[in-house]
Amino acid sequence: TLQSKLPISALRYADVLLMAAEADNEVNNGPSSNAYAWINAVRNRAGIGDLSGLDYSAFKEAVFYERRHELYGEGYSWMDLKRFNKFSLFNNVSRTLVTSIDDHLNYFPIYEVELITNPNMTQNPGWPE
Repeated sequence: TLQSKLPISALRYADVLLMAAEADNEVNNGPSSNAYAWINAVRNRAGIGDLSGLDYSAFKEAVFYERRHELYGEGYSWMDLKRFNKFSLFNNVSRTLVTSIDDHLNYFPIYEVELITNPNMTQNPGWPE
């Protein structure tokens, strides 16, 4: 077998289709026929019926849940939760979480060295100073 020491990233076709559908919805302020074709291709492969007649918000929600189902366990969840502003979903779990789940997770903390280097910079909300 051949082995490479180069880092290789693999993208799933379903991820590409769902990214395209999401981007189309954002650019056009609502889904076009292409956006429906892309999301429905993923749904049809999974044996699920087509989507149609959705407005901007409903289509965005549909893309989010389609990504959750199709890409489960593949490491996309964190960035999807950030991009779709869905961290509030964690408030519905019956577990005690170490980190509070709130809007501060929409931003990464700024490294301390950056804060020291630039005294005009302040830490993002919700993160320790």
